[in-house]
Amino acid sequence: MIKIKNNNKGFTLAEVLITLVIIGVIAAMTIPTLINKTNNQDFVGKFKKNYSVISNAINAAQSENGLLTYWDWSDRASGFANIENFILPHLQVAENCKNTTTCTPDYNWKKLNGNDWFNFKTNTSQYKVVLNDGSAVVFYPVPSCTENYKPCIEIHADTNGSKGPNREGRDIFSYYVYPYTNDIVAGGVRTSYDISSNTWNLRDKSEIDTDCSTGAGFYCGAKIILEGYKMNY
Repeated sequence: MIKIKNNNKGFTLAEVLITLVIIGVIAAMTIPTLINKTNNQDFVGKFKKNYSVISNAINAAQSENGLLTYWDWSDRASGFANIENFILPHLQVAENCKNTTTCTPDYNWKKLNGNDWFNFKTNTSQYKVVLNDGSAVVFYPVPSCTENYKPCIEIHADTNGSKGPNREGRDIFSYYVYPYTNDIVAGGVRTSYDISSNTWNLRDKSEIDTDCSTGAGFYCGAKIILEGYKMNY
């Protein structure tokens, strides 16, 4: 009888363990990157939606009440009235907290560099609302904005509410509503108004990059837009 010799050998326990260790190391290196990329895409998507919702509300408010340049910006109370009477009717508001401490969400906002900013519930210097999609928005009217060539409203929006990470430039973004051009732009796009040419000066890209690297993150909306709606920081 002819015997066939079997030369096939299985893996030893040591080889299996080494393979598992290699797979584990690769996974540890790649999975956090993939998760971070997915989270960034989600943040950018929420930013785009939130920016669109607020922009549409600003535009609709002007269609009904005239250009915001001619609204009353004489003091903070007048600015709050503009927000409440002109803008909020065009937003789907779930909770109108005004500038009181009655808001349901009670959590802290931080800047991109990790520094504390303010608590949403206890903050009384800004007009606060929670929208139906869960985003938390604060409006800060600027008195005498048309005379001083300032944005008439600073808007800061936490696009996913208290879910986290609750940081400017990640899930919180800033917008500025300007007179004369009567538009709303993401934080970081403009600097000051040039009276001689009747135009707004644009911010230097290097300043935007620095703010989104080691700064507060107020200019990150501009960086995302300039880089094709990507969060490269």
